[in-house]
Amino acid sequence: MQYVLPSAPGPVEDIAVSAGDKGLLARWNPPLSGGAAGEETGYTVKVETTDGLIVAEVESTVPRAVVTGLDNSRAYRVAVTAHNTFGNGPVSRSALSQPTAVSGGPDLYRTYVQDYLKARGRITTGGSLTAGDAASESAHGGVFRELLEAQEEGLVGAREALEKRGQSYRSASAELSDVLVRRGESTAEVIVHATVKELETIRTDGVDDETEARNDKRFTFTVKNGAVVLLTEADDASAGLTLSPTAAAEAQVESEGSEDADLPADDGDALDLDDDGFPVNDGVPLVTTLASVVDGNGTANWAYKKRGTKWEYKQDCTNFVSKALYYGGHMKFRNGGRKADHSWWQEYYLFGTIKNKTYTWSAAENLRRHVTKYRHSQTISKASSAKVGDIIFFKWKSEKVYNHAAVVRANSRGEIHLVQHGIKELITLSDVIACYKKKDPIEKVLIVRVKDR
Repeated sequence: MQYVLPSAPGPVEDIAVSAGDKGLLARWNPPLSGGAAGEETGYTVKVETTDGLIVAEVESTVPRAVVTGLDNSRAYRVAVTAHNTFGNGPVSRSALSQPTAVSGGPDLYRTYVQDYLKARGRITTGGSLTAGDAASESAHGGVFRELLEAQEEGLVGAREALEKRGQSYRSASAELSDVLVRRGESTAEVIVHATVKELETIRTDGVDDETEARNDKRFTFTVKNGAVVLLTEADDASAGLTLSPTAAAEAQVESEGSEDADLPADDGDALDLDDDGFPVNDGVPLVTTLASVVDGNGTANWAYKKRGTKWEYKQDCTNFVSKALYYGGHMKFRNGGRKADHSWWQEYYLFGTIKNKTYTWSAAENLRRHVTKYRHSQTISKASSAKVGDIIFFKWKSEKVYNHAAVVRANSRGEIHLVQHGIKELITLSDVIACYKKKDPIEKVLIVRVKDR
């Protein structure tokens, strides 16, 4: 690998602009030349008129920005500059785009989305027992009734599964930001782009714990004969990828590069699960000591602080865990072939433009095999014995291999709290199991205390 001096990033590529009502959504590809490996790249986004006058400027840490407050009668171009600690890259500019009014106005569609998310939260907490109830209790329920009904089984199932364990969802709320409303491909279609922050509170033994998710979403409406219907809720980063009612496992945690993995046969220390799929109440924690383990507090602290960083892969859970083990836990690289289970490393070269990582770094099943077989890490047989910085692996019934990994950030009052790159960034083990119980239950849960060597 050739060493190159760190520098400012190159120009961003392929700026695409979607014109909305009094606003623009700009997306672009990061620079081919990142400047310095490991350096976080930020972006300065300016909106210019045809004569070069700057009318708006925003900063972004991701290759996406929404700018509102523009004039529907004027055309604009977007200028994007990437920057890091070594300086600014060249300016890249988009073609001209002109905002266009949406019938009914953007505020109306923002209200539809907000009311839809509120109604879904009422099903989650039990404030509304069914999707029909939640829709009937909303002034705009007719807009999203069918979409809620498609999600009802999963939402109610998760609520009931926790209730059987003496736990409950106490609140569920959603906040919208960076909202852009625009016309779709036809006059009968309206699309809402928004960043959605969802917060849920789970009560266990009288104590509340909060889970958190923050995602860029796309909501597609159809308008026909004056009737508005919300058709889909999708991940905006993958236009056209519609989320299933319970965000099925394959949409969250698909492995990167584990194509040769067979059904795991060496995970005898997976947690014992009860008939409802939750860890068996195992009473007193098992006291263990283990030399040469990675820094658990460092692993968990890094994961918690960096949970909002951009995903490098469509399914980024294991890459995120590996970075936490490396940067926070100080786990050492192991050399070897990219596909070999005994090796574990990542590298960036050519100014950070090319990333190369072992399968054990980016795929859950491969990482599981690596830490248990080649680092001889300890598997924890009791949920009560999980410690901060332990790694939890999940296997769904429909999957042949472990296909998700997360970091333990706390174990209190009998509940394991996780941080991850997944549907929710902050979540509890019970919440994970409850959310998938109806559609695709989790079959195995493995807790590993990772050794450094």
